[in-house]
Amino acid sequence: MRKQYGLTVMIVLLLVSLFAPYPASAAGGQLELVRVPNALKPGSKVKIRINASQVQDLYGLQFNLKFNSSQLRYEGMKISNQYINYPSSSQTKEGQVSAALIRKESKDTSYKKKLQVAEMTFTALKPGVATLQLHGVKAITTEVYVNEHGKNDLRLLPLETMKELLFQISPHPGKKSDSPS
Repeated sequence: MRKQYGLTVMIVLLLVSLFAPYPASAAGGQLELVRVPNALKPGSKVKIRINASQVQDLYGLQFNLKFNSSQLRYEGMKISNQYINYPSSSQTKEGQVSAALIRKESKDTSYKKKLQVAEMTFTALKPGVATLQLHGVKAITTEVYVNEHGKNDLRLLPLETMKELLFQISPHPGKKSDSPS
């Protein structure tokens, strides 16, 4: 029963926090976008990983990933086996992918030097610069506190976030694309 209550509070917190600004701080760890290196040309698959590093007790994570849909077509997302994705009706829309993740094992509060949270697959559509932007990032721990309304709440985990990833899609099949910036 307590676990269900915690999950309910987590989901409400994630939904409410969509509308509240959140300052990022390096104290809680980092969240970054990483492109799996390969030569990119129109029609090839592009894998983008979302990695958390230097985090402790990353219990829940919510994020939005914007991309230029003229350059990339979203194919799907694979979530780490340590997390559950709570899909919503607005999870994917033109040029944006959203996710709300909760760790399966709530008791694992250990420090993680590097943790792959998700991997998204895109198809390169045409030559040019592809842009991906991570925003709306919210992270929580399992630590419970009493909020200003006298209710139990989960503590926010500050994450420094890599805001943008750019890479080149080459017009020629034999050319390698530039490394990510």
